[in-house]
Amino acid sequence: MTYITQRFLKPLDAAKFCALSVSTLAKRRLKGLPPEYRKVGRAVLYDIADLERFLEEHRCRSTSEAVQP
Repeated sequence: MTYITQRFLKPLDAAKFCALSVSTLAKRRLKGLPPEYRKVGRAVLYDIADLERFLEEHRCRSTSEAVQP
């Protein structure tokens, strides 16, 4: 496994990592919402650090907490 494949994930793997659908990630990209991504040629890549930060920002302690989009 090379460095690029260890640090960056394609949308399918990023979606699995975040427990989201590929479609949800695509809609978030379209709206300019996190998580951030990179566009290299035609490839869309997500940095694992950005995905971890995105998940941390959506951390909740109870079901009554509001989740920001």
